[in-house]
Amino acid sequence: MNRVAGRVMMKHRTLFPVPPRRIVLAAALAVVVMSTLPADADMRGLTGWWIAIDDTFPKFWERGEIRPLEEILIINADGRVEDRVMNFWSGDPQACAKTKVCSDLPLIATARVHVNGDRFAVSEYRPRSERIDAASSDGRIRQMAVTATPAWTATQSGSLLTLHAATGITRTLAKIEPDRLRRLRAGMRISGLPPAKHWRCFLAVGTVRDPAFSSLRRQPVTAPDFLEHYLRAASYIAVLDSLIKKPTADDRDLRARDLIAYETEELMAEHFDGLIIPARLADKQRLQAVAAAIQHRAYPKSAGAADDGTNALALNASKIGLSNVEIPALARATKHEPGANNMFSRELPTGAAIKGRKNRGK
Repeated sequence: MNRVAGRVMMKHRTLFPVPPRRIVLAAALAVVVMSTLPADADMRGLTGWWIAIDDTFPKFWERGEIRPLEEILIINADGRVEDRVMNFWSGDPQACAKTKVCSDLPLIATARVHVNGDRFAVSEYRPRSERIDAASSDGRIRQMAVTATPAWTATQSGSLLTLHAATGITRTLAKIEPDRLRRLRAGMRISGLPPAKHWRCFLAVGTVRDPAFSSLRRQPVTAPDFLEHYLRAASYIAVLDSLIKKPTADDRDLRARDLIAYETEELMAEHFDGLIIPARLADKQRLQAVAAAIQHRAYPKSAGAADDGTNALALNASKIGLSNVEIPALARATKHEPGANNMFSRELPTGAAIKGRKNRGK
């Protein structure tokens, strides 16, 4: 999407070099099971997006000391690193004005990584001053960040990277495709559930086929059959929501026009053909019609009961970029069926509550 300038997109590459022909079988197995990091001349195994899957951040946001955030390392082939945190609110101008956080992937610092065997050294560390979370918690987040520690001992097993510091700190990161992460984040946001309670479970289900995330799965999990349809639909809706919130110069709301002055960064918005930044109010109204049409098709009962003009707006919708199987997946994710409940680790209604409902129905 042309609204996201300079978005980092990484290609998947082979993680391990081919061993010598005469290497003994035992050594070959050792390399496959646990590899040291590649030398500086070959950063292919580290290039890409890495999400922290340890408890460093969650133990604070589960207690309410910081908002739900996940650390993301974006490592380039030349060793340059962007150390960021992924939040769960939109990076639109309204959120920027309200929270003073003007990015959905705020930058903690930039640095450069040098690797040699199992040594993972951080140099050229340059912290940024932009707001990450809140004035009271930004300092703590920066101290916990991977790039704040200059020297680590590292091991890499496939798409899993484990870092150990001399201070006793251990950080664990898993490699993830950017668009996969974008969809998972959107799926969490669209659900309306609190990320502090449900995100890590959702992440575990959404990466069930990736062994790098196995530590998140304390018990066997199964992805529901509608997961992929739901994720794409959620990502599409998240982009729609962001674009509808963009101010235009001819907006009738003068307060909305004032938001034009806020410069925002939205790196967690997936690209969809036909969804672009509205230049005029008429463009925004077309996007609103598409959103209304999706709402009407996914939740026909609630849409039909609403007397807010949504149905009339939906009739003016242009082509919707979602299929006839993706839209129903939105509704299935909200229902108390086993697949949806397990996907979000959502509690089932208690036996007493179910019994009460039956009694009221008599």
